[in-house]
Amino acid sequence: MESTTLMETTAPLRILLVEDDPALARLLQIFLKMKACQVVVATTGQEALDLWETEEFDLILMDVNLPGMSGIDVTGVIRDREMASGAHIPIIALTAHFRQEAASQGLAAGLDEYLPKPTNPETLYNAIQLTLQKLSRS
Repeated sequence: MESTTLMETTAPLRILLVEDDPALARLLQIFLKMKACQVVVATTGQEALDLWETEEFDLILMDVNLPGMSGIDVTGVIRDREMASGAHIPIIALTAHFRQEAASQGLAAGLDEYLPKPTNPETLYNAIQLTLQKLSRS
């Protein structure tokens, strides 16, 4: 018998997907909708910030290499703005070029987790699950 996950027992997650590659964004949307997630897509860092400020999300999937403002820069802005409210939205980085120094920089900026891309549905679901569990315990 398969165990029930947090993604299956809570209300559908509302996810901000920040990805500038249209094909990958569409694939990730399909994966997330398979788990009944509601997905809003942003293609630039500024668009992601604008959506984050005006809408409610449970989690952000953030491409690290965005045109203009990088995903790490966007995360830093979000974390700075959260300081006033004490809020913390989980942010999982998506990167095709994982390097340890970039991971350290991203974690210092406030990223909660790193996920290589391309990814498969189970890896994506597990990363979301683990990130949400980790943050619910803190």
